[in-house]
Amino acid sequence: MTRFSPSYDWTAGAMISTVDDLARFHRALFTGKLLRPAQQRELLTTVQFPEAPAYGLGVQRMDVPCGSEPGAEEIDAWETDGAGPGFTSVSLTTADGGRQLVLAANVYDLSADLRDERPVPQSEDWGRHRPQP
Repeated sequence: MTRFSPSYDWTAGAMISTVDDLARFHRALFTGKLLRPAQQRELLTTVQFPEAPAYGLGVQRMDVPCGSEPGAEEIDAWETDGAGPGFTSVSLTTADGGRQLVLAANVYDLSADLRDERPVPQSEDWGRHRPQP
C-alpha cells in the first residue's frame, strides 16, 4: 500500500504497535492481569463450532500440536488476529503466558478479500487448525 488511511476501520485502524507490544498485551490479557475476575471469565467463555476453534468475545481457543510427530502433545492456546489492506497479524498465547507466537506481516491482498478469497498466504500446517473461508 502506498497511500491508505486505516481510519476507514474506525478504532481498529488507529492502533500502532510492535510484536513486542502485542505479546506483552496478550500475556497480561490471558493471564488475568488486565481484567477483573468476572470480566476474565466472560473473555474466556467460548462457544465451540464444528471444525473450528472455540470462539468468544473476539478471541479463539485452540489446541496446537507441540511437535510434528503423530500423537504429539497438544497445548491450549488463545488466539487473536487482525488484518487490513497491506497488513495482517496473529498472536497465540498459552493460558499461563509461558509460550507465545506473534506474527505481523505486511501481506494482505484486499482485492482477494473482496472476491471472498483468502487474502493472506496459506500455510499447509496452519490451515489444519484454522477454519477455511
